[in-house]
Parts: sequence; structure tokens; C-alpha cells
Amino acid sequence: LSPRVTAAYQTLARFRWGAAAADHVLAGAVASWLLQASAFVFIHEDATKDLKKYEAVEEEVDEDGPAVRLEALQRKEAARTAATRTVLQESAQQMQEAVAFMAAVRGAFPEVARTVRTSQVAHSLLAHKAHLVEQVALSGLVEETE
Repeated sequence: LSPRVTAAYQTLARFRWGAAAADHVLAGAVASWLLQASAFVFIHEDATKDLKKYEAVEEEVDEDGPAVRLEALQRKEAARTAATRTVLQESAQQMQEAVAFMAAVRGAFPEVARTVRTSQVAHSLLAHKAHLVEQVALSGLVEETE
């Protein structure tokens, strides 16, 4: 933890009711950090997949007709590929840092990590069920009142 967070925790803990409040505040902060790191990794994984798909699809449009030179296209492709490779490497490094952070937090605060994971799973299940109900309603098997 940063010195600022540690100092705030120690200040709250000095009061009779402060230890419980400090634990509650710290648990809330840790839960928020875990959710942010988890969302960061999820979004970067999704973006990485999309970027790799984009690179696999040939999107060269020949607006100048057959006069477009092959060397120019090859230079453009090489530059795009190098930029993509750099972005993917930076993204992978940042995802590794986020995963390491989440592992460290899970080791230091297992109860908070378990609570966050339970909340994520519950949210995911509810979203899935809501989607199923919507699909059933769209198919006409249930009515609005049901």
C-alpha cells in the first residue's frame, strides 16, 4: 500500500470505532482496485483479439486504380504491422502487470477478492438470465405481464 493509504488507515484505526471503519474503507478501496484491474484486463484482451482480426483482414482500397505501386502498399503494410506489434506488446505488458497486481491483492486480501469475484459472477449470471428472458419475450413465448 502507498504511504498515504497506510497513514489514513493508521489515523482511522486510532479511534475506538476507527479500526472497523478503516477495515471497511480499505476493503472498499481494494475491491474497487480489483474491479478496475479486472475490467482493464478484460478490455485489453478484447481489444487485442479485435486488433488481430483487423490485421488479418486485407482492407486495402485501391482508389487510384491500377496505378498504385506495389512498393507503396508494402511500405504502408510494414508500418501498420510494426505499429500493431508495438501496441500489442505494450498491451500485453500492461495486462501482465494488472494480473500480477490482482494476484498480489488476492494473496493479501483473500476475503475481499472472494467477495469481488462472487459479485462479478452474480452480475454475469443475472445479465445472462436477463438476455434469455428477453429472447424468450421476443420469440413470443411469454407476454409482457409475465
